[in-house]
Amino acid sequence: MGGTTFTAFHQYEPVEAPCIIFIIVFMLLLAAHLWQAARAKAWWMWPLIVATALEAIGYLTRSVYGTACMFESH
Repeated sequence: MGGTTFTAFHQYEPVEAPCIIFIIVFMLLLAAHLWQAARAKAWWMWPLIVATALEAIGYLTRSVYGTACMFESH
């Protein structure tokens, strides 16, 4: 064990295409949930709407910052 180095952070390489697809999917779902909640006046759906928005924001953040190597040693 003396000569091994920990390289788990270097093995993960996010792919940008699925992130973009999921951003589009979750934004469409968000629009549909907003429309359904407004049409039916079902304000109890707000937790679902907030969760969908946060999911889209999470994938957007992963898409923007996922390509940057945060664990690169200098």
